[in-house]
Amino acid sequence: MQRLSLTKLRLLPVAALLVFLPAGLIAQAQSSAPAHRQVEQLVDENAANWKQVSRQIWDYAELGYHEDNIVTKGGAAPNIVPDLAQMQLMARNPSNTTLQEIWDRILKVAQGAALMTGTTYEVTDISGDANIIGNDVLARLAQKNLEEVGGFTLDASQREFALKLQKTLGLESVPSLDLTRSVQPLRPVDPNAPAASTDVGDVSWAVPTIGFVTATFVPGVAPHTWQAAASTGMSICQDGMVVAARALAVTAIDLFEDPQLVQAAKADFQGKLAGKTYFTAIPADQKPLIDYRND
Repeated sequence: MQRLSLTKLRLLPVAALLVFLPAGLIAQAQSSAPAHRQVEQLVDENAANWKQVSRQIWDYAELGYHEDNIVTKGGAAPNIVPDLAQMQLMARNPSNTTLQEIWDRILKVAQGAALMTGTTYEVTDISGDANIIGNDVLARLAQKNLEEVGGFTLDASQREFALKLQKTLGLESVPSLDLTRSVQPLRPVDPNAPAASTDVGDVSWAVPTIGFVTATFVPGVAPHTWQAAASTGMSICQDGMVVAARALAVTAIDLFEDPQLVQAAKADFQGKLAGKTYFTAIPADQKPLIDYRND
């Protein structure tokens, strides 16, 4: 998952910029110190060391660490060493604690890069999402209600649309369209399974929280694709949303009618929090960085 290329490695030390997202945390670092020609040679010589350091960070992290990055400012021409380079880096891990330790080490890498190249750097925490604290009581309740509500069956026009869309996926074997009719069984959470970051994680540290997914995409479609956008723009997505809304509504009714369920969910919540401390990298007094992409 390491995506830093040699070119990006050269840009980082020359005008070190770093952005990191622990469990949703994004940070941004940049330098306004002018870069000199001799620095370019120095960075070339130490690019291998950079990769070794990055590998050490990777090896240090437990399974589940994921990193994405982009260079947002890298100079005006390939043969000119820029006086400013900027990069945004996002990192994720199922554990806030582990990711905080990784983040501390990343900051030391940024400091070392600046010392190595004679530049300065700045780091700005842009955003962050905590890991989700699950709740077994609410999970079992929501599962029961999902199974009672059931899935939905695609009608003729939906099937025609779905089959056409599946042909654009480039898959050797596409999932059955009948998957929208079934509800998968409840299974233990796998912290190393593919996942996304969400601010629901921060909410789950404050109150008992439950979440689930329903079939709003054509089977086989991945998120963040034009096929996903196409799916959400038609009735397949709407039918999936209705399934979710019904299950949530019935779950809420159960909780209103049974105070013991509420107390059990709270007890499970307190048990899950035992020995854990909430962490966010965003300073308490920092105002929202609304226009950070243009900075």
